[in-house]
Formats: sequence, C-alpha cells, structure tokens
Amino acid sequence: MRTFSDALKALKQVVLLQDRVERMEKRLDTMNDDVDGLADMIHDLDKRLYGLERIIDIGAQQARQKRIEE
Repeated sequence: MRTFSDALKALKQVVLLQDRVERMEKRLDTMNDDVDGLADMIHDLDKRLYGLERIIDIGAQQARQKRIEE
C-alpha cells in the first residue's frame, strides 16, 4: 500500500510540475510579446531622434554659412 501511495504522490508532483511549466510558458509568451512591442517602440524613437539630429545639424550648418546682407 505504501508503494501505491508513493506512486500517487509522485504522479501528483508530475502533474503540478507540468501545470507550472505550462503557466511559465504562458508568462514567457507574454513577456516575449512585451519585448517585441518595446523593440518596435525603441525603433520608432530611434527614427524620431535621427530626424531631430538631422534638423539640428542642418540648423547648425545654416548658422555657420555666411549670408549676403542687403
């Protein structure tokens, strides 16, 4: 009878571990989606920052150019 009880306990542990693994997989999938979203946001911010840098560079170049005064 003891062996049967030990086998049931072991089976219960396996089922609980399987449940934990499945929940962890779901969490990892959610985290992966979050990371993908963050990567997209960072890419968009990088493009915007590049545009601002270009505007600043163009403004600095225009400020250095000599102008013909009327």
